[in-house]
Formats: sequence, C-alpha cells, structure tokens
Amino acid sequence: MVRRRRRFAGGTTSFVAGGVAGTLAGVAAKLLWDGVVDKLADSSILVSLLLIIAVIAMTVVVLNASGKVDRLIERASFSIDYYPADDADELYRRSREVIARSDADVDIYAVNSYIEVFKESNTGSDERQQRNYLESFARRFDSVGYHRLIQVKNGQLKGGGPALADLLAPAYRDHYLAMARFAKANPEKGVKIEEVPAKLPTSFVVVKNRHGSGGQIIWQMNKHDPNANAPDVEQIMGVFIIIDPDGLLVPRFMQWFSELDRNSRELTEQLLLEQQPGSDQP
Repeated sequence: MVRRRRRFAGGTTSFVAGGVAGTLAGVAAKLLWDGVVDKLADSSILVSLLLIIAVIAMTVVVLNASGKVDRLIERASFSIDYYPADDADELYRRSREVIARSDADVDIYAVNSYIEVFKESNTGSDERQQRNYLESFARRFDSVGYHRLIQVKNGQLKGGGPALADLLAPAYRDHYLAMARFAKANPEKGVKIEEVPAKLPTSFVVVKNRHGSGGQIIWQMNKHDPNANAPDVEQIMGVFIIIDPDGLLVPRFMQWFSELDRNSRELTEQLLLEQQPGSDQP
C-alpha cells in the first residue's frame, strides 16, 4: 500500500512542560542547599517555597496530560492520505471508517460520477466491497442528514424517467432503492437521493460539520480504460481521505455540490425500478 500524507499537528506541549518542571525543581533544590529551610521563620520565604512546590505539582499533572493534549491536537489537524485501488481492502476500510466514525452532528453529501455507478464500469469483482461500503451509509439513515446526487449523462435519460434498474450496477441500485424507500417512509430524517445532468467527471463524499465549515472528504480518482468495449469505461484509481477541521477545502466541494443540485430531480422508488421494454431485470 502506498500512502501520501501531509499533516500539521502539535508536539510541543511535553517539551515546554518538561522544561518548566526541570527549572522549578532546580530552583527549589538550590534554595534547600543554601540553607533556606533553616530560615522558614521568615513567612515570605515559606510562601515562596510553597508556591514552588505547588507549581511543580501542577507541572507534573501537565506532563501526565500532555500526551493526551498532543493526540487531541493531532486529531484536530489537517491531513491528506491517499489509498490506491491496488489495496482495495484498505481503501474501502478507511472510506467506511470516515462514515461510520463520524458523530451525529454532521451531514453527508455524496456525488457519483456518470461513470462509476453504471454497469459498463463494474465487472462485479468489487461488488462485495461496494456493498459493505454503501452499508456504512445505510446505518446512518436514522442519525445524520444524507443527500446523494447521481450524475446522469444524456444517453441515460429516458424521456419521463431513466431506466436506472437496467443501467446501474447492482450494489448501487440496491443502495439507491433503500435510500428512496427510507426517504418516503421518513421524510423528516433528511435522506434524499436525486439525479442531476452530468457535469463533473469525479466522485466525492463530504462529511460536513453541521455547525461549522470543516469536515472530512472522500475524493475518488478514476482512470479511463482504453481497452474496454464501451467508450466511457473507467476504473477506480484511488481515493484521497482529507481531514479538514478548519474548512480549507470543504467549502469548495460544497460549492460543487450546490452547483450540481440546482438542476436535480428526486429519484423515487418507481423511477429506480422502471425498466426498458424487454428488460430481463426482476
């Protein structure tokens, strides 16, 4: 597995606290060595010593907690990790974790390209991984807002409604049906699935903090397959997992999402089950 990472994190807490503790301990030892203890009748000296002892005790507490502080700083830092498709298990595992481990105070925004979810770009070898990944979204139906856009190119528009049951890869079709059915039964939960005219040749998921501009991003990179029978066949090349607590990139992805969503149409269960005449789909 190849991973590329850029991270900005804390790491100075232990160093600073340790320096302070060492300095104070040295001062206290020097005072004792000079015989200050014999002069404790002087209340000012007594107060000074007690203050030094108290500060040393507090510094020890800081030292014990500094590891936790540094870990907290690191968790709240910006990072980018790349997971290539050559290690599909790790790629899908890390992508599932982004969805599964996000708290309840987020909304999920997903965009599928007009290539990846259709049969021509899916041989079936990744179906198990795809189903496990999409199931991590389904488990969040009750707890977070979840809005997904499917980009549909001109040739996939079928008059009054696209025959997506014929066109979609099975794992995606089943997940979209589950979304449509849940949205119909629970309109207050904020689960929504829509189709939009194809515009962006990419796929991404934004797990956005509901009360801030930051969040996490799963950004999928695809590559064209020039040897395939169909002209638009693409394969997944890898994904970037981006941790963006301060909203450096999340707003840009949300702008792309909003631009696509302007021309959206809700996908109902009926549209997702509609078939072309003569189709052998169940």
